[in-house]
Amino acid sequence: ALGMRALITFETDKPEFGDQAKVVAGLSYARDKLFPRNTWLRVDGRPVLMFWRPSAVAVQPGQSPLDAWRNIRDQVDPERKQLWIMEGLDWDYLQVFDGQFGYSVAWSPNVANTLNSWQRRVRTAEAALGQPKIFIGTVMPGYDDTKVRPAPEGFARDRENGGYLAQTWRAAIDADAQWVNLTSYNEWIEGSQIEPSVSYGTQYLSINKEWSDRFKGIIP
Repeated sequence: ALGMRALITFETDKPEFGDQAKVVAGLSYARDKLFPRNTWLRVDGRPVLMFWRPSAVAVQPGQSPLDAWRNIRDQVDPERKQLWIMEGLDWDYLQVFDGQFGYSVAWSPNVANTLNSWQRRVRTAEAALGQPKIFIGTVMPGYDDTKVRPAPEGFARDRENGGYLAQTWRAAIDADAQWVNLTSYNEWIEGSQIEPSVSYGTQYLSINKEWSDRFKGIIP
């Protein structure tokens, strides 16, 4: 009723998808059973799928992960009627995928430079392949996984009382992102949630609404 839509981020590294036949079966199920629902996210009529860690896909003997994805997509979406979006920074995968996003930018010392760099790499691939590719800017309120990953593995990026979320939104807009990926609504264990909470109330929903409206040109 509110116009919200959903999709799957396919987690390639799960043991349930340990061979390509299972990957094809899973994606075919989504295509046949889930895509027809009017609640599935579509862009220009094309259903959207996102893929986490494409390098972890099951490969056959002598096959590269890129070749594996080409084989999988040729079976699931041979006419390229879907939009497949990859997570990560291996731009060669854009030979098979239609766009790119990064799960996190919290590690970056300069988010604006990072997103601009990603955007340039997507445009370079687009020109080389002669195919349109989608650049998705990542925005985050901050990050803190130190409660589940103690030092030295744990990492935190201060929220700056909402300033960091605004900074990442500005960087995504300035990098001419076509879409925006928010990490995240409710990833509590990594401290990137914007869901209403005792700690922050609805502060981060309000900030996100303001910058979303700017991204869409609703407010300057």
